[in-house]
Amino acid sequence: MAVWVRVKLQDDTLASNPVAGVNVQFYDAATETFVTSGTTDPLGIVDVLIPGAAYPMGVDYHVRAYKPGCSFGGPKTIKVYEPAQPSPDNNEFLFGDVNIYEVENSPTPGLCRASGFLVQSDGKYLKGIRLIFRGWPPETPRIFYDSLVIQPGEVPHEIEAASEDNGFYRVDLMRGAKYSVVLPGWDEYFRTVLVPDRAGVNLADLLFPIPMVITYDNPGPIITPVSTPVTIQASVQFSDYNTYPDFSKYVNFASDNPAVFGIGFAPEGKITITGAAPGIANLKATRSELTFRTVPTRALVGDTVAVQIT
Repeated sequence: MAVWVRVKLQDDTLASNPVAGVNVQFYDAATETFVTSGTTDPLGIVDVLIPGAAYPMGVDYHVRAYKPGCSFGGPKTIKVYEPAQPSPDNNEFLFGDVNIYEVENSPTPGLCRASGFLVQSDGKYLKGIRLIFRGWPPETPRIFYDSLVIQPGEVPHEIEAASEDNGFYRVDLMRGAKYSVVLPGWDEYFRTVLVPDRAGVNLADLLFPIPMVITYDNPGPIITPVSTPVTIQASVQFSDYNTYPDFSKYVNFASDNPAVFGIGFAPEGKITITGAAPGIANLKATRSELTFRTVPTRALVGDTVAVQIT
C-alpha cells in the first residue's frame, strides 16, 4: 500500500518564496535506499506516492533535494502515516530554509571563481576549514590580471580558502591550470583538479566532478544491417565543465538487449555497434562505481541512443 505525501519548499528570505524546479528525492531512513522522486511545481510543491505505516509508528524517510545554484542542507527526516492523520500528522511537510545562491563569477579575466558550500555526510555544512590549493603549471600561456602572462612551467602561488561563518567558500583560480588540493582531515592525501575555462564553477563540482552530459557525433537513431559495424564517438562533460579524453573509468556503455546488438568500446570514446539480429534496442550509458556518489542523485544527460538493426 502507499499514501500521498506532499512536500513544499520555500526559500529562507522574509518573503518565503516558493522554490520551483527542485528535484526532491525520498530515501528509506533505515537503509538509505532510494524510494522515489519528483520535481517541485511553480508553487514549490511536489506530491509523491510512498508507503506509510499506521499511527504512531509510521515510516521514516530522508528527504534530499538538488537544484543547481541552491543549497538545501539536510537531509530532512519525515514520518509518513498510512492512513494520514489530522494535522500536523497529515503527511504534508513545509521546509522554509532553502538558501538560494548563485555560483559566483570572478571579475578578473583569466580567473575562475570556485564557490559554494561543502556538505558532510550528515548533511551539515563544512565550516571553518581551510582548503589549500597548490598550483601546477598551465599547459598554455595564460593572461593574469589583464597584463601578467604566465608561461608554461611557471607555478602560481599557494592559495588558502577558508569558509565564511555560514560555510560558504570562494576562491579565485587560474583558468586552465591544475591545482593539488589538500582537504580537511586528508593531510596525507590530495586531489588534483583542472580549473575550467569559465568565470565560475561550483566548488564541490570542481573538487568531485562526476559525468553529467554525454554527446555523440551520431546521436541516433542508428540504423544498420546485421553484422555491419557502426562506430560513433562519445564525449563526456563532467560537472566541473571539463571534458576528459579517457573517461572510460567513470562511464559504462552497454546494449540493453545484447540479442539485437553488441558493442565494443575503446578508451578514447569510440563505440562500435554490431548488429546480431533484426530489432530495436538502446545503447545505454551509466556512471561507473568509481564515480563519486552524490546524494541526491543527478541525471546523466544523453544516456540513451536508439539503435535499429535491419
